[in-house]
Amino acid sequence: MDPMMFYISRVVLLPFLFMCLVVLPGCAIVKAAKGKKDANLSVLKEGTPRAIVVAGLGAPLYSDKSTDIYEACKGDESSLGRAIGHGVLDLLTFGLWEVIGTPIEMASDADKECFRLHVIYDENNNLKEVK
Repeated sequence: MDPMMFYISRVVLLPFLFMCLVVLPGCAIVKAAKGKKDANLSVLKEGTPRAIVVAGLGAPLYSDKSTDIYEACKGDESSLGRAIGHGVLDLLTFGLWEVIGTPIEMASDADKECFRLHVIYDENNNLKEVK
């Protein structure tokens, strides 16, 4: 092998492989392993304190004195099998699987069914109405 070609391959290939092994792996694995639970709609009962509603649904998109607006989605449960599959494919392809795996996991986020909830509270900060 030509010494110059060997040097160029080391200068170009080694940083690329390092980037693939250190920077790229993990995104698809983490997204598959974490997942996201469904919104806890059981807190939406008349008279429920605002703090309980926020604890059940998370931070609202918009909030003022008497109204909160939430976006609730049907979640994508975590999957250990999917995470292991992404990890194995990452190892077999030296991290290049992330180029395909991460968009796949992101597309599964886009397929979620979401809806807006307008939660109205009374003067005591208890749930009055949900639209």
